Amino acid sequence: MQQSYTLKALDQVTGPWSSQSLFWMPLNDLYCGMTMNRSFVRGTSRFFGANISALPAINLEAWQGIKVLSGVTKALHESLGPYLSIDSLYIAPPNALVSAVSTFQHTLRTELDGSTYGRAELLELSVNPQPLLWRNLTFYGGDPSCTSSSSSSFVQDQFGFFNDCTRVIPFGLILTEAHLLWAAWVTAQPLPSSICTYSTAIHCVTSIAAATSLQANLPPLPDALVSTLRAATQGVNIMQFASSSNATMQLLTQPLLPHSDKDDDVWTVFGWCLLHDWAMGTREVVSFQGDVASMTLLSSAYDSQAHVTSNAALQVATSHLYYVVLASSCVLVVLGGILLLHAIHCGFRLHSSNLWRFNRLAGGVWLGRALMAFRGLTALVLQSTSQLALRRQNSDSFLVLAPRSWLDTAIVASEATWLSYSLHELLLVGWPNAIVTYGPTASLALWVVLCALDVALPVLPVASIQRTCVGNDMDYGLACSAGSLEVGSLARFLFLLGLELVAAIVPAVLGGRRRRPPSAAHQSLLLPAVSQAFLVPVSTHGSTITVDKASCVLVGLLPFRWFGVRYVFALRSWTLLLDSTSIGDVVLLEGHAPNAGAAPMVADDAPGPTRLLYRARRVVAAAGFVYMVSSIVSSVSFLEISRVNLSNDFFWPNFNVTGHHARIGGGSLLRNSARFAFQNTTLQVVLTDSKVLNAPLSAGLSLITHELGPFGVIDTVYMPVPTLVSALVRAILRATRSVIAANSTAQADFLKIATLSASYPIPRIWGGPNYASFGGSPLCAEYSNGQPVGTAGFSSLPSFDFPCSSSSSAIARIIPTRQHYLTSAVLSGLGFKTASQIDVPRTCVYDANNKAACAAYVTKTLVFVTTYLTGFDASTIASVHAALLTLDIRFMLYARLNTTSPLTLLHTPVLDLQDANFWFFGYMYLYDWVLGYREVVSFQGDVGTLTLLSDLQPALLQQVPTDLVTTNAAVYCRLAVSYVSCVMLLVATLATGYLVRSRNHVEGLNMFELCRVGGIVWVGRPLLLLRSLTAVALLSTVSIDLVRVGSVSMFYTVATPWHKVALAATEVTWLSAIVTDLGLVATQTYASYYVTLNSALVWVSVATLTLFSPVTAQMTLARQCALVDVDFDVRCDSGSLGIGSFPRFLQLVLLVVAWNVLSFLAVRRLVGPPPALGVRSHLLSANARYLYNHSLRTHGDVYYLDRASAAIDGILTLRRRDSVVALDLKLWRCFITHIATTTHAQKGGPRADLTDAYPIMY
Repeated sequence: MQQSYTLKALDQVTGPWSSQSLFWMPLNDLYCGMTMNRSFVRGTSRFFGANISALPAINLEAWQGIKVLSGVTKALHESLGPYLSIDSLYIAPPNALVSAVSTFQHTLRTELDGSTYGRAELLELSVNPQPLLWRNLTFYGGDPSCTSSSSSSFVQDQFGFFNDCTRVIPFGLILTEAHLLWAAWVTAQPLPSSICTYSTAIHCVTSIAAATSLQANLPPLPDALVSTLRAATQGVNIMQFASSSNATMQLLTQPLLPHSDKDDDVWTVFGWCLLHDWAMGTREVVSFQGDVASMTLLSSAYDSQAHVTSNAALQVATSHLYYVVLASSCVLVVLGGILLLHAIHCGFRLHSSNLWRFNRLAGGVWLGRALMAFRGLTALVLQSTSQLALRRQNSDSFLVLAPRSWLDTAIVASEATWLSYSLHELLLVGWPNAIVTYGPTASLALWVVLCALDVALPVLPVASIQRTCVGNDMDYGLACSAGSLEVGSLARFLFLLGLELVAAIVPAVLGGRRRRPPSAAHQSLLLPAVSQAFLVPVSTHGSTITVDKASCVLVGLLPFRWFGVRYVFALRSWTLLLDSTSIGDVVLLEGHAPNAGAAPMVADDAPGPTRLLYRARRVVAAAGFVYMVSSIVSSVSFLEISRVNLSNDFFWPNFNVTGHHARIGGGSLLRNSARFAFQNTTLQVVLTDSKVLNAPLSAGLSLITHELGPFGVIDTVYMPVPTLVSALVRAILRATRSVIAANSTAQADFLKIATLSASYPIPRIWGGPNYASFGGSPLCAEYSNGQPVGTAGFSSLPSFDFPCSSSSSAIARIIPTRQHYLTSAVLSGLGFKTASQIDVPRTCVYDANNKAACAAYVTKTLVFVTTYLTGFDASTIASVHAALLTLDIRFMLYARLNTTSPLTLLHTPVLDLQDANFWFFGYMYLYDWVLGYREVVSFQGDVGTLTLLSDLQPALLQQVPTDLVTTNAAVYCRLAVSYVSCVMLLVATLATGYLVRSRNHVEGLNMFELCRVGGIVWVGRPLLLLRSLTAVALLSTVSIDLVRVGSVSMFYTVATPWHKVALAATEVTWLSAIVTDLGLVATQTYASYYVTLNSALVWVSVATLTLFSPVTAQMTLARQCALVDVDFDVRCDSGSLGIGSFPRFLQLVLLVVAWNVLSFLAVRRLVGPPPALGVRSHLLSANARYLYNHSLRTHGDVYYLDRASAAIDGILTLRRRDSVVALDLKLWRCFITHIATTTHAQKGGPRADLTDAYPIMY
């Protein structure tokens, strides 16, 4: 069995877009080409690079915002090439490097694991590497995509996917135990102590010495391999923008491995450690290829992405099998308890030999061969599986073999012998003496072999690491397969299965010569074959055996006393017997002859049916045949229904579902404490010292401190949507969806509202002067280049998702939907104004880039609102408006009023009382807030407060865990349904064959008991119960489909077709058959009077209840969140969708039980005293004895059972000349009956129906 296991399912990651300065993606090309009204196709008349008088060439660097080349931009432009023409190509780690690191890791574990000498002193180091040639320089960054920088005296970090170019971060390297030993192993030299000049750790010297000491325990690395590694990694560099005190900015590069280790031995160690990071995936290498030159650079180190891995799929896969094993164990435990009570009651006077055969005797009767084989197979699976445990040593976690203890091995091996017991029982029918003689020895030998094999040759795991990735929609997603881990061995399982077969067959082979045919002697028909073979009686007197009560319980005979009268309940035949022969603590079991040894001749003048009755019985027989065919057709038809509805465990058809910290150790957070951590300083100074803030502050952040107060003491308070607002928006959504779902005209009018791909509305106070916007977030500094706010709209509103960028702004926009327009029209009151009050052109002034389109969608919106959304109260809308005004939600802007004015901080309300015409667009911004696509955050400082609306946050793209929709239980249920159908098809086929063979001389009424008798005998109650409960579950579940009505998608309750309801209701009658069977102990001969009518009543009532009172879906939306781990994990429940009804499930089950009870009570009242039993032979099952029609089937003391009815009851017969061989599946015993060679009953005579029958003792 293969199980796919998701190790990581990360959400789609959005970076800071800083690399767009190197090269635009196609979307940028199209957008900028549209904005410039120029072509990017060379040779066209409007090519952006053509330099003609009418259309001068456009400098794309200036368009990107790099208008003046100076500092880092000039250095990169001259050294690498122009911006927007630099390709970035990913470079995979060389195979030689990856292989060498893998060899090193293996060597490290094998040579040093278990050795603690020196490893305790080898602690992790944090260093800030700097090449010797880069001394006495001022550094400005190591990321070629950054177009602005801040100076520092230390080497700054390299490029990275998440680098937003706003912070000064030192170039750092974490030296773990593996790093230091790797560098020492590759260089084959002691690590230089001068490494500690780049680290502030006090344990640096001891760590370097420990690494040098441990390196001596590692085998040397061949020089040829070192040369190969140098050649494979040649050309990988780090870079830095730097300048000396009197020189211009320059771009410096440093190879990771110098040409000679003597040039810079410390840097060589750092270089090898950086290459180790590359091989391990902590860093990446990218080739930046410009028009002037190319350089291959190593990235900064990436932090590990934490991902909570769910193990639900693995747990669910085998949990159902576990419950089956648990149930069988519970049966055996309960049986053991009953045995103990009987042993105590009789003073432990019992036959101990039977206790040594507990598994064989109890398993064959109380569990059955199927469960015995299942327990054995599960044990074989365990023995075919590696025993692994997760261990942790030092900083490594790894899997190790964890062999079972001797006791566990013996227990698992003994469980595996259950399969041999089941196979031995199967062979009892042909080789009873051989199995009894050699079977126990073979099972013991099998147990010894299984124990020895598990200890001497345990299954070893096989792991293969081979990462293969496939892109979904090019760059939208990436699905990777990391490898496989085989913990089980199919070959071992098949080998163990072969041993089981050998242990079963060998006894039959050894005893083959001594095989005797099954005896026709009188043996108790209350005992199945396994009990008859292995039960050791207390004594034997002819055909009567004496068995102690404890042993009786073991073989399914439960003796008890009720009001002084002794009874025995036969579990196999489900019959209550009066015990008038037992004495004391033993039970006497008398032998029963299954037949008379030789069947008497039947004369033509024997009493028989009249000719009319004879013909009627032939017609009934034909009708019984038709009933069998229809039952099988119905059963097979239900397979198709179950295939769809049992596609998942929800019974839902058609359902388809990814450090370094600033410390204050030793200080106190209490202001009055003498050790107050921030005494004589401020949090803003602490943030500056820890490089969170740059010093001096930018002009924009300085404005924030004047407006709000110093950094470090500004509280950010999340503002929830007022309940009144969300309730009104919910009502508008409900009203809109209801009207377009029910009215096709409304749906057409709704679709006439044309939406824009993006909208950039701004308030009038900023649109008129057309200020230059340099950003709009108090979390970020201002941009180096401004955008005209009047035409470009807001830029970079506060955002949790988008990082700050100093060079390029993110244009804030609305992505409107039709619902945006409708909701805003209602909330702003625009939809309730008269035609004379509405000035559409004046409203569309605020969306300057879309005036024509604005007029169209506003007009269509007002038509829809005034036609279909007229039921909203003006006072409620006014209350919502007042609640929003109270919050004082605002927009913020870094702006320059003109090209010479200083930077200014501006802010204005989203809903300005002085600018009511903007409310239509203001509510479009706020509508995103209500839906959760924007946030409102109140920034509360020591000086002032600003409550700002955030930028648009795209919906979280999150992978749905596959284990949320499990299918294991559904698969098991489908297999059970298929198995029952196949078995019943087999029974019907056998009965039909006997019917044809006997020329329709069968008891036709018995054919109508195919399900009630054949199902119980051939399939068994557990599987029939499972099949019937699947039908009950289907009838207790509503089907919900995602449908499309016009252009509207919605969940739609699909009514189950009547014919499917009828089929499922038919399957519920299996439950009625089980209830009837269980009740036969009490109902006995009354049952035959009501079972057919009872099944019909169950079918009609279940179908009627389902059709006229179907189950309805229950959906609840109520988000509740709980903090699992503060600042790390929040778990939210959005609501629930119930498609099933447990009360309905109970109703249907109780309905079946109630009809059975009521039918029995009614029949008992009408019939009176119980009718006499037609036949008492224990060869028949309880269902056959009480439900079959036995009239006119008895001649003398012999009951003639037609062979079709016998087959349905599990008795397969074969007539060979003067004898009939019968195999009773219930007892698993063979009987041979000799019949007279001649008979007076003619084939066409009135007693011809008895000619081909199977005679048994009455």
